[in-house]
Amino acid sequence: MLGLYVDKDGLAFMITNAEGVKRTNLVPWKDEDSARLLYAFITRLYTPHNTMVDPTVERVQGRPGFFNITLTLEDGGKTTCLGYPHCISLSPFNRRTTIFIKKDSPAVINGKPVPVIKEQYRAPDRHFEESTIIKHIHKDGPFPGVIQIINHEVVMTSEGTEVSSGTCSKVRLAEKDCGTPFMDIKTPREVLLICYDLLESEFARAVSQQSLTIVSVTRCLYRDRKVLHRDISDGNVLVLKHRRDNEHPIATEEAVDVKDADASERRVSFVSINHLLDST
Repeated sequence: MLGLYVDKDGLAFMITNAEGVKRTNLVPWKDEDSARLLYAFITRLYTPHNTMVDPTVERVQGRPGFFNITLTLEDGGKTTCLGYPHCISLSPFNRRTTIFIKKDSPAVINGKPVPVIKEQYRAPDRHFEESTIIKHIHKDGPFPGVIQIINHEVVMTSEGTEVSSGTCSKVRLAEKDCGTPFMDIKTPREVLLICYDLLESEFARAVSQQSLTIVSVTRCLYRDRKVLHRDISDGNVLVLKHRRDNEHPIATEEAVDVKDADASERRVSFVSINHLLDST
């Protein structure tokens, strides 16, 4: 975003992008450069640099806040997701996360619905890609408590260069799961149930005369995938109504006999609190 500061002594120019806010020194009105700078500023408003324009996002005429978003698939094909409302925008600095959600009649990719499209800017020195980590988590099948992605791409301009903000490139995830934000939970009981699944320490429970190690989502991630989530905050927790199918497991099937097994050989199982309460 471009900004302009004006007072009786002169003017200053500002730009806000994923790297922060940059501001020029105050340019006095009597300085001959002030007119040229102001002209360049206005010109850029009407003709932004090509790296600042995302040709894959178009406004839906007559429907403010709704967009058509064209995804480039991993096999090189393209799919246009029609009529996705803009639902969430986070800080304009750093990743500048933007989320579009269409729960009813979403686009379908490879037979799977895509109710959520998430965009953000990635710093060039970022060590880990979100899509790479999520694919690693689900490499052996759907992993309890972690969203699944259908497609991942670096967004490109019409000229074939990356859409960028400063030195940060725009990336886009097409997500399979759409849940309710943590802060929209209505009752204390629901809060406790969800926090149990996320954070409760492991314990042993007798199942058919065997010991079943029951752990939380975060412990399962670390034990099974060596992934440590660094930000368990309200903005990163979604509530998804459990469905008893292979795509959304709420409990692993096998009981694990840990009585005589070496700690390094124990397989970790996840059991949702709703499964324990038999409330689904």
